[in-house]
Amino acid sequence: MGPYLETLCAALAQSMISDNRRILIKFDGKGGASIRRNAESIGLIVTELVINSLKHAFKDVTKNGAIRVSYVVSGNDWQLGVFDDGCGKPDGGSLNRKADSAPA
Repeated sequence: MGPYLETLCAALAQSMISDNRRILIKFDGKGGASIRRNAESIGLIVTELVINSLKHAFKDVTKNGAIRVSYVVSGNDWQLGVFDDGCGKPDGGSLNRKADSAPA
């Protein structure tokens, strides 16, 4: 899993981050094994979370930022984490005011 997720993070960085932005995608973790089906599912989850961070955590003018993908194995248990140091959502509100006021 470690080499797979590390390669995935590098591919996402190369394909999703423009040259004028310095947002790093870093993988932290070691080892662990998984059957192909589970590895593919974990890869899809990581891809979605990283893309969401790139889209929503960093403003278009953000020049520096970091996304960290973590995969920790302990015996038969594992833990996946995706963290960013982006600006986040404003307090008490949504990033998309139009969607908030749309009729249901």
